[in-house]
Amino acid sequence: AAVFADAVFHESALQVTQDLPARPGDLVSVYMTGLGAVRGDVTPGVAAEQLRATAAVSVALSESIVLPEFAGTAAGLAGVNVVKFRVPFALGPTVPLSIWAGGVQSNTVTLHILHS
Repeated sequence: AAVFADAVFHESALQVTQDLPARPGDLVSVYMTGLGAVRGDVTPGVAAEQLRATAAVSVALSESIVLPEFAGTAAGLAGVNVVKFRVPFALGPTVPLSIWAGGVQSNTVTLHILHS
């Protein structure tokens, strides 16, 4: 599994950066490859986001593990997966993020979180 560099996005489709960090409770999307097989058939006219990964997927944020709201194919992007999860409370402003899929850990990227 491999998370693309700088591929963490807000629901608004803006990139999560140090200048535009995620907030606790936000739904963010991480784009990557390597989640493996998906449930269902790829059929013309079927929204790609309906195809969930068959492997167990979790998000590692520093020492915390978060279960995603969705993990599977990314709409309109052939061969690309997306993992969507809510940013938990009580994390630091800069957190290492990796994805576990089927017992395999991805590379690590940085998640920037706003704290007030």
